[in-house]
Amino acid sequence: LTGDETLRFCLSLLWNLTDENPIVCERFVHCNGLQLFQRLIHLFSTDTIILTKILGLLSNISEVSHLIMYLYSIEIIPLIQKFLTDAIIDIAFSAAGILAHLLFQQINHELNLELCQYMRNAILTWKNPDRNIVTYS
Repeated sequence: LTGDETLRFCLSLLWNLTDENPIVCERFVHCNGLQLFQRLIHLFSTDTIILTKILGLLSNISEVSHLIMYLYSIEIIPLIQKFLTDAIIDIAFSAAGILAHLLFQQINHELNLELCQYMRNAILTWKNPDRNIVTYS
């Protein structure tokens, strides 16, 4: 296995471990996983496989209501917003899911209005995919 293959495997494992598991999501957040992912997003900004797995795990975290505040606190929202328009549909779809969870929690009304408008405009530009979007492999 190469380093990238090992990273992809570990990210898949984390994505699956955090799925529907708030305790594992919380452990990930409290062990500085979000800060690590923020760095990984910058390091692997063109690797769609790694980005898909990172956003999948962030989506799992965004589904845990008491962990949403951590997504706001690490300034990851601008990175996720960028993926709505600058990424392949798989990544854009995951980014929209994360932002939708943030909007649902209604933590910051002013930011929510801005995110909602940005999301709407981005989604209107998407082309219909010719295959399933989300895969967990």
